[in-house]
Amino acid sequence: MTLMSKDLIPEAWTPQMVADFTAAMETNPSPAYFKNFLKMMEARVAKDHVDRLVHAAENPVEPLSIVTEEEIERRPSPEWWVPDLLQKGTVCVFAGEAGIGKTFTLIDWTRCIATGVPCMGQPTGRGTVLYVAAEGASAFGKRVRAWNSANNTKPPQGSINYVEKGVDLSDETSVQRLEVELDRLQPDIIVLDTLSQLASLESENDAAGLARVFRVAKRLREHKEGSTVILVHHVNKGAGGVRGSSVIRSNADTVIVAKSKGDGFYLSTEIAQDGKQKDGQPVRIEGLKLTDHAGSAVVTRDSKAVEDPDLKLLRELFADGKPHTRAEAREHAGIRKPTNSDTNYVRWNRKWRAWTKTGEAILQPAEDGSDGFILLDLVK
Repeated sequence: MTLMSKDLIPEAWTPQMVADFTAAMETNPSPAYFKNFLKMMEARVAKDHVDRLVHAAENPVEPLSIVTEEEIERRPSPEWWVPDLLQKGTVCVFAGEAGIGKTFTLIDWTRCIATGVPCMGQPTGRGTVLYVAAEGASAFGKRVRAWNSANNTKPPQGSINYVEKGVDLSDETSVQRLEVELDRLQPDIIVLDTLSQLASLESENDAAGLARVFRVAKRLREHKEGSTVILVHHVNKGAGGVRGSSVIRSNADTVIVAKSKGDGFYLSTEIAQDGKQKDGQPVRIEGLKLTDHAGSAVVTRDSKAVEDPDLKLLRELFADGKPHTRAEAREHAGIRKPTNSDTNYVRWNRKWRAWTKTGEAILQPAEDGSDGFILLDLVK
């Protein structure tokens, strides 16, 4: 058997060729074979070492951090950029169908945070922003001018910066370049718009690839204490759940879903809407719409859509997607005495009748035969 370099490639050998060659070497050892075999093994060992070094660089092992019980007890409650919606020091996924107004909403959030203007009627934390715009950046000029005009203010100089190209969350060199800018600018909010454009993955069901992207997002967040990373994403058509691998939801601290309703949309962190809030009650913000303004549009909110506090408590209870009884709903609302002399009970009971009223019901009896109810607009 002639010993050629290509013969050393195992994939080119059949089991019988291996057996024949081994037998031949036992009776007539070939120095050339062992010399070439050694070269091949050295090359393979060297490649294995390189692969291990690259893997170690991409997946650094963090040292153990021991925290005492006393230190845990002293830790403060979560802080918010936008109360009950956008939390400090987190990785947030903001998902919605194409064209619903995700970028307009993010322009509103980031400019409210940069200027201190209330956001959707809520007070905001004050901070700076780095907005990575992988798509639609050419339209940002007229959009931000429209926001400035509608709010009669504009962010302080340098409080918002943009990156239009050059970011690939799947490429270590690109990520390191971005990290240099984070160290320089020290933003409080990092917007990555959109996940599909910036992750460079062939499939959004690539669990391993998405897990790497979320590790990168957490790295970016660590460049400044309390900073928040927002990954903009899409939902599935029809069902409206977050598109792609379940890794997206499981790795995010917060998932905010934008869904159409009437001529506008609403935002939700409710579990049954495929939302998520790590350290907070689920919320729904109703009555949002895009309103034409100054040659573009801005996000506005119908004041009539401000949620009834009792209905908000009802949504909190039913956010787990499970049936709950009338008594459970009443107790969750803090009303413990079901008597007609209790004005709070009378008020709440009147609303319960409206919530279960035939033809207008948002609650209906569960199909499991129990005395529980389900909340219709929380059912997927």
